Amino acid sequence: MIGQPSKQIPQLAEIYGMWHVPFWQTSWFKMVCNISALLIFAGIIYYLARTIMRRKKAALPPWETALETLKQMGNSLPSTNDETRRYYVRLTALLKSYLQKRYDRVLSSSTDMELVEQAHAHDIPNKAIDQLREVLHGAVLIKFARADARETQINRDLKHARAIIMLTTPEASSDKTPGSTKKS
Repeated sequence: MIGQPSKQIPQLAEIYGMWHVPFWQTSWFKMVCNISALLIFAGIIYYLARTIMRRKKAALPPWETALETLKQMGNSLPSTNDETRRYYVRLTALLKSYLQKRYDRVLSSSTDMELVEQAHAHDIPNKAIDQLREVLHGAVLIKFARADARETQINRDLKHARAIIMLTTPEASSDKTPGSTKKS
């Protein structure tokens, strides 16, 4: 029976050890995906909460923000000459920033004396301009001439800065008497 096909079929051995599970179907991969999803979700919630808190803080009017900063500055008075210089740099920057936000003018690039000159052009009360001039004059001496500042001068300048802010709030501006005039 040469030429005839064999009627005997060979048997194949089953191989049970060759079973492959794709990595995306393993339990460790599913656990890592769940933890990653939770971390991403927590990050989104943190970001949204932080953004909402910033908006609430930014929603404060500039005079309230400035008064709060002055209150913090009053709680931490400087003790050395170097700290005093930095303190006055911060105080003048605060006043410039406040007046810039309050009157919608670019004042941060102006010098301290230019700020006083520009204050005359705005609807700032004369008393506030005088106090601003006094604070900035003392600040120039401390920042650049390395003059010493006593605690009484620092407290007086803080009081003047508060008064400047209080005199330039919209409520104080609307309470001005009609007969008041600006200095020329």
